[in-house]
Amino acid sequence: MTRTRESMIRVRTKIKNQVTHELDAACIKLSSVLSDVFGKSGRHIVEGLLNSMDLEEILESIPSRRVKAMKEEIRGIIRANLSSTQIFLLRSHLNVIDNITKQIVEIDAKISNLISSRKEDMRIALSMP
Repeated sequence: MTRTRESMIRVRTKIKNQVTHELDAACIKLSSVLSDVFGKSGRHIVEGLLNSMDLEEILESIPSRRVKAMKEEIRGIIRANLSSTQIFLLRSHLNVIDNITKQIVEIDAKISNLISSRKEDMRIALSMP
């Protein structure tokens, strides 16, 4: 279970890198301003761009105050519009990321369930140097 989880995390990271690369190729350098492009505010901005929302509308509705305070910087890094092909690819990648994240959560729950029935074994294993 843990190996499968690790594998899924590697795949999700690879796809996140593809999304970042696709945004960079479109002259949208979110990673240079946001610490987490896939966090709540980053996803909000990307979803807004994918839905062809007006940039000012996207910036005004950013959920995080900290990120909203950087709207001038964000406005400066979004220099181009996305083509229909880029929108398709980004949506596909984001859907895959969301699906993998759901699977990771399910695996985490299963692992926790399995571990909870073997607490004494876990305590012994964790006591070893």
